[in-house]
Amino acid sequence: MTEHRSLKYYDTIDRSLFVYTRPLAAVAGYPSITVPMGFIQGVPIGISFFSRAWEESKLLKIAHGFEQATKARRPRTFAAEIQ
Repeated sequence: MTEHRSLKYYDTIDRSLFVYTRPLAAVAGYPSITVPMGFIQGVPIGISFFSRAWEESKLLKIAHGFEQATKARRPRTFAAEIQ
């Protein structure tokens, strides 16, 4: 199995940041949301926003504003079907 070249860059990033931030917020009772931030060599990257407890409406406004400002979301593309 060959590894996609864009995943080599991902391997250099500290994965602990991606694995542990959202579960910690959930365990602590703080709301979080992740939205598309862009792409690195074709691999989608997200950004997570956190807020204080009971401030979900503020968090949703921030996430929506970020999405509208960056326009990072792209429609899905599918590879050609293998025959």
